[in-house]
Amino acid sequence: MDMHSSWGKRELNPLLRGAGGRFDTRGMAIKSSIVGAAVGFEWLLLRKEPSLGNALAGANLGLAAWTGAVAVRNMTR
Repeated sequence: MDMHSSWGKRELNPLLRGAGGRFDTRGMAIKSSIVGAAVGFEWLLLRKEPSLGNALAGANLGLAAWTGAVAVRNMTR
């Protein structure tokens, strides 16, 4: 939802900016790679230490709420 709401709009994060200063396929690829790495890291962490499940679930819930708020903000601009 966050990527969809940002598509083609001016991007403030220099890491995710395309050539024209907007969020495009370059930013999408970088953001997807970051999310994929985080999911992989959590998977490995949970395999080694299953007791961290509740803490990671709480962190994921908080990050999902933050990302949802960003997407809502993007949709209103």
